[in-house]
Amino acid sequence: HPTTNKWIAGFMGTVRFAVKEDLYKEKYAKIAAALLKMAEMTNVGVRRTAGLGMIKYIVPKSEPSSLQSQ
Repeated sequence: HPTTNKWIAGFMGTVRFAVKEDLYKEKYAKIAAALLKMAEMTNVGVRRTAGLGMIKYIVPKSEPSSLQSQ
C-alpha cells in the first residue's frame, strides 16, 4: 500500500483442480461445486471489501485429451 507500506501477497491467474478417477465421488464433487459457486458471491481470503479474493468458477466443457490419460 503506498501510504502505509503494507503489502498482501496475492495471486492472479488460473487454477485447475482435478481428482483422480479412482478417488472421485459424485457426492463430494457436488459439495465442492456448491462451495465454489458460493465463493464467487462471498469472495475468499482477506480484504474482500477492498476487492481482493474475487474468483470466477468455470466448469470445463470437456477434458483436454492430454489430461485424460493422467
